Amino acid sequence: MLEQIEIDLKTALLAGDSLKVEVLKRLKNSLNNLKIEQKHAFSDNQAVRVVQREIKKCIEAAEIYSSADASERAQKERNEALILETYLPRQLSEEELETIIDKIVSENGASSPQEMGKVMGLANKEIGARASGATIAKIVKQKLGV
Repeated sequence: MLEQIEIDLKTALLAGDSLKVEVLKRLKNSLNNLKIEQKHAFSDNQAVRVVQREIKKCIEAAEIYSSADASERAQKERNEALILETYLPRQLSEEELETIIDKIVSENGASSPQEMGKVMGLANKEIGARASGATIAKIVKQKLGV
């Protein structure tokens, strides 16, 4: 992923796309920080989690700016999130997630809210970065009657 970001950064620099340059430099910096923390190369799943975290920051900032009547800044944050989303793997639909979670619930005999942590752990392991944790949690809660 880092190689693709480097390529895209060079392209954005040449095209004069200052917003994309800003976003990609920040993402590259976050990934380099991860590499330093890990003291070795990071996995694609870890890189995707960094991208998801950066998207979440943009969305939260956009909401704050919107509530403060700073619509121009809010739109900039939303545009940044859109740029970052291009580095995520294809996200699973809710129907696909429900199928996976139904399988996990039935294979493990989960039926009560007390088993949410177990189901969430298994679901996150199987689904990985193909869905947000919030979406997974919402579906698990529905399935377990939480």
